[in-house]
Amino acid sequence: FANYGFENGKYRIYLGDYLVRSGQGLLAWQGFSSGKSAEVTQVYRSNQGIRSYSSADENRFFRGAAGEFRFKNSTLFFFHSEKKIDANRKEENGKTVFSSFQTSGLHRTANEIDDKHSVKENASGLILSFQKNNFSAGFSGTHVFFDRPRKLDGQAYQLFLFQGKQITNMAVDYKWSLKKLFLFGETAYSFDGGFANLHGALLKPADRFELSLLYRNFGKKYNSLYGQAFSESSAINDEQGFYVGAKFLPAAKISLSAYHDFFRYRWLKYQTVSPSTGAETFFQLNYVTA
Repeated sequence: FANYGFENGKYRIYLGDYLVRSGQGLLAWQGFSSGKSAEVTQVYRSNQGIRSYSSADENRFFRGAAGEFRFKNSTLFFFHSEKKIDANRKEENGKTVFSSFQTSGLHRTANEIDDKHSVKENASGLILSFQKNNFSAGFSGTHVFFDRPRKLDGQAYQLFLFQGKQITNMAVDYKWSLKKLFLFGETAYSFDGGFANLHGALLKPADRFELSLLYRNFGKKYNSLYGQAFSESSAINDEQGFYVGAKFLPAAKISLSAYHDFFRYRWLKYQTVSPSTGAETFFQLNYVTA
């Protein structure tokens, strides 16, 4: 599908396939997203807005029209997408529904061929951001509608996951820098009654020492179909956690990196029989010979 762009100093128009990224990923973040890694202090999401899409992934993008309008201290993005997606269909009470999204992009077997482009998806949204000096804030909203409802299998761990024909989300985000302190975060709401929060801080208490802190709390009822935020699980749903990362440079060729992440789930997850908790610890010593 061809991509076309029109641009001058104050606006940019996209026609074709594109990606949408807002805030810290609670509402929408398509394309590459980083999580826990050896770069222990890189927990802040940047490169937000709308970008042309040129990857081979057949699912996590939008197709249609999008625009970017720049004003003195603010930027407005809007988009509307219509495309057919792969989904697992089934018959229930004489009606055709779908139970899950087929994201492999493979169409080898009869069932996979039947799933291809079996559901039509309409998605619309806007992102408004404001920046002045060292502070910026944003508001974003999305609405996704399917031509047939999603109906899950009724297993216990699926109790709070998205079902139905449409889902609406909105979010506010912020970032603020002050000398050696950088604060950022996002609060999101889905109209089925769920909230999600992600707030973090990056600080440099000494010249050779960097520290990152990140708290996340995703409600059981919060769902976002195109969100990708910093989390332990792939879905932004029912997770509470606190992450601490540190990087120390004791000498010119030596660096120490470490993080500890604690997380818990208040409801069942796939292949668990009760709410659970977990923790992950990482330590790395680097020595550069060059």
